[in-house]
Amino acid sequence: MNGVIAKIEEIDKIIEKAAPQWPLEQIAMVDRAVLRLGIYELLFGNRDEVPPKVAINESIELAKTFGGNASGKFVNGVLGTIYREIGEPGKDDAPKTENRGRKEQEEIKK
Repeated sequence: MNGVIAKIEEIDKIIEKAAPQWPLEQIAMVDRAVLRLGIYELLFGNRDEVPPKVAINESIELAKTFGGNASGKFVNGVLGTIYREIGEPGKDDAPKTENRGRKEQEEIKK
């Protein structure tokens, strides 16, 4: 939680950009807290410990459990928008040998 507090102004600007139709003060307190935590995990957290998709799913579950009827969908929409905007972190880091054709793989072995 200390990480979220340290970056709260930056995180709130991200929320405002991702959900421009919802002024920050009009977002329910629980939804705002869940979004802040989810965005922190998504953008600043250790991706080896909490992969981005896990951070999003956990945030959605928190919103469904502690928020209102539409909280899960709202959190999903905002975090999904942010995730698509930043791209899939680490997606291009993994070796792509499994995607190569058989001929390319045989040439690599030589």
